[in-house]
Amino acid sequence: MAYGDYNGPDKPNKGHEGGACNRQRCQHEPANWFNHGSRSWYCDSCRHQIEFDAFNYRDWKANHEPDCGHPMFETRQMMDVREGQQSPGNGIEIRAMADDEQETARLFRPGNCLRASNPRVVVCHCAECGGH
Repeated sequence: MAYGDYNGPDKPNKGHEGGACNRQRCQHEPANWFNHGSRSWYCDSCRHQIEFDAFNYRDWKANHEPDCGHPMFETRQMMDVREGQQSPGNGIEIRAMADDEQETARLFRPGNCLRASNPRVVVCHCAECGGH
C-alpha cells in the first residue's frame, strides 16, 4: 500500500525497523530505511519521495551530511558498515571513564557525530542527535 492509499488506524509496528512505514498515510511493509532526521523507519517508496524532494535533498546535503558524514536515509546494513569503519586522523578523541564518572569526548572538528559510532558518547554537535 503506497503513500496516500491508507486512512485508518496505525499498525502497532509503525515506524519500527521491518514494520510499517512511519509516513502518516502509509502502512507499507517492510520499513527498511532509517531516517536520521525523524529517527524512524520508512518503506522504499516513501524514503525515495522524502529524501529526493527538492527542498529536503538540498537541506540535508548543505546542512547535515557534511557534518554527520552520512546520507539522510540508510538501511541497517549501510549503518552497520559505516559504524564499523575506522576513521583514522579524524581529530576525535574519546576517553571512556569509570562507570561512576561522566564520559567525555573532545571534538577538534565540531559537527562530527560521535553518537553514530559510539552510543556511549555524551557530547555531539550534529543535527542527527540534536547536540546531546
